[in-house]
Amino acid sequence: WAGMALIPISLGWTTASVVAGHVVHRHGFRRIVRIGSVCVGLGGLVLWHGVEEMDLWRMSLGMIFYGAGMGCCISSFTVAAQETAPAHQRGIATALTQFSRSIGGTIGIAMLGALMGMRLAESGVHDLSSKLGDPALVAPMHSALSEVFLAMALTGVLAALLCFLFFPEPEGALTRQEESA
Repeated sequence: WAGMALIPISLGWTTASVVAGHVVHRHGFRRIVRIGSVCVGLGGLVLWHGVEEMDLWRMSLGMIFYGAGMGCCISSFTVAAQETAPAHQRGIATALTQFSRSIGGTIGIAMLGALMGMRLAESGVHDLSSKLGDPALVAPMHSALSEVFLAMALTGVLAALLCFLFFPEPEGALTRQEESA
């Protein structure tokens, strides 16, 4: 069930990665990163609201947005790193991008897991293995997940703000489509 629950994120991520890979050269990586970061923030907010309402469809929609945002950002950052690095350092730039993504994901998952564990411990849940399927676990799990999704939403909104601040369009920049016209 856990794997099936993540299908919307995988579909959104894969679809957005393919689309972003095709349009990044026409519109530039900055626009795609901005769109992706807004989708991540929006997806986090929808997930947070969906868990509050216990609405499966809203949760799925939030996961699609979150995955689509990640797909846009990941593809665009990889392309940006490859295009801005000198030819003899493109492999290093790509590897560093992937390494940074892995470290960031590891730290992010650890922090969200710690937040969830703290919230569950505050609710008196210390050992999940013996309580899985226990109806008394629903309320503490709901509360803990709500805080995790809120943290994801706030992080996504902050990422969107930072993308708009630190990735402005260069003055007089033309997209490749405009250059060829």
